[in-house]
Amino acid sequence: MKLFDRTKLKLKSLAERESKSDLSILINPLSKPPHIDKAELSKLEEVAFSIKESKREKAPVVFAFGAHAIKNGLSKIIISMMNEGYVQHILVNEAFVIHDWELAFQGKTEEDVKKYVNEGQFGLWDETGLCLNAAIKFGAKSNAGYGQSVGRMINDGGICDIDLPHSYKSISVLGNAYKLNIPMSVGVTIGQNIHHTHPRFSGETIGKVGDIDFLKFVDTIYNLENGTYLSVGSAILSPQIFEKAL
Repeated sequence: MKLFDRTKLKLKSLAERESKSDLSILINPLSKPPHIDKAELSKLEEVAFSIKESKREKAPVVFAFGAHAIKNGLSKIIISMMNEGYVQHILVNEAFVIHDWELAFQGKTEEDVKKYVNEGQFGLWDETGLCLNAAIKFGAKSNAGYGQSVGRMINDGGICDIDLPHSYKSISVLGNAYKLNIPMSVGVTIGQNIHHTHPRFSGETIGKVGDIDFLKFVDTIYNLENGTYLSVGSAILSPQIFEKAL
């Protein structure tokens, strides 16, 4: 059977794209929390107690996130918890990476899916595909893995061919995890994310970085005794990968 040729795609610059979210979505960690009813508050207190106990026992606290953690403005809160020593490993899907990287690069993210699917242009943005695939290639060559390589690109540059500045890197979860040496594992599903359509995408390299990040995650789960695992907004990737790691 014939294979589709990615080079036939018409890519456009991110500067041409309408994005639905910008830096205004970010929640200040010091802001007043929303109203929480007593039943939910009791559950949250139990979770908070577990996290504090794990930290006291010097056991890992592991978070798994879906993309909505970024789209709902939680970046600064996650970064604050990392800085305070409450996070020892993060597992995310690739959509999380895309939104985190786009915010760090241009201060906005989240395209209008309906609009761009109708135009046949959904996901075909050059910089996102070019730079994320460059980081994946770097991670495969250096055995650094997916999350670590994207974090390094955001912080230090020098990985993407066009070496774009990341003007908002201070609010990047991946960038801060790299800076703090906190492992971030990225779960990979080929064909599920927009940079997979880019001509620079390679199934071979993404398979390698996905395997590296999975084994990093397994090593943390292997030492999870007295630790805490929190799955936040990831109904499929998190339980499936956690189950196999365990």
